[in-house]
Amino acid sequence: MERGFSVNKQVEIDNLNEDTFVAERLICDHVTSVGGLKNIDTSNKALLLAASSARLKYMYYLVKMNERGNQLEEERSEKL
Repeated sequence: MERGFSVNKQVEIDNLNEDTFVAERLICDHVTSVGGLKNIDTSNKALLLAASSARLKYMYYLVKMNERGNQLEEERSEKL
């Protein structure tokens, strides 16, 4: 048996956001459908564009969540 990346074990991590869970299931399903990680065409420009776009969206999401957290902390401190 080959050791290394386990698709199903990586997906079933506790505390996953629903969107994250859905995205990881889609990735796992695609990896399975092409027959493994070695069969994924990494030179596909659409794939590379989608990955970089997803990263930018994730970074934007983190900034917004951080701003929301800071705003909530300020509101709490004003009430005290």
